[in-house]
Amino acid sequence: MKSVGLSSYPSALLVDSSGRIVFGGYPGEIDDEMVEKAVRGALTEPIFQWPDALEDAADAMRAGKLGKAISEAEAAGDEHAEYVDELVGLLDGRVDILKEAHETGDYLAVVEMAEELEEAIDGREQEARVQELVKDITKNRDKRMVLEAQKDIAKMLSKKIKRKDVSRLIKKLEKLRAKHPDTIIDIEVDEAIEKLRAI
Repeated sequence: MKSVGLSSYPSALLVDSSGRIVFGGYPGEIDDEMVEKAVRGALTEPIFQWPDALEDAADAMRAGKLGKAISEAEAAGDEHAEYVDELVGLLDGRVDILKEAHETGDYLAVVEMAEELEEAIDGREQEARVQELVKDITKNRDKRMVLEAQKDIAKMLSKKIKRKDVSRLIKKLEKLRAKHPDTIIDIEVDEAIEKLRAI
């Protein structure tokens, strides 16, 4: 659990249908609404139970290639249309998560998820929706600056941090917060400082 920034016990992680950690902390803080949002678009049948005809689609899912999984399921024939629908529903759920991230100002999540979905959305109706969200960030100076600040925070925390560097990093984080008031940077700085203080 320490690898994801959790050091207290008991601790729980909640992972959404796209594989992103959407909550990490005390299990009693997880509520029904959080769980419902996290499983939105998730598959109803585990891939290890899929018919043999969908083995290539299942392999693609195991490799994290949603677009290839959809194509393989489509190629398996009309008798497997319900699996195609589920996979497309999973894609739609991921696009909805991306849209919500955009609305909350989590531009780094938008850009990273858009990259992950690139193959899956290629040539599909969802492609225009995803491109529109990314374009909105890249064309807006303020949003680009928040995105860069998010990248800075992520880079800071990705390195091995020594105890002696904690106060210096906290000062850097506070400067970022001051530059981007009333944005997601406030939340990310708080989370980063909490992790640093646990070192």
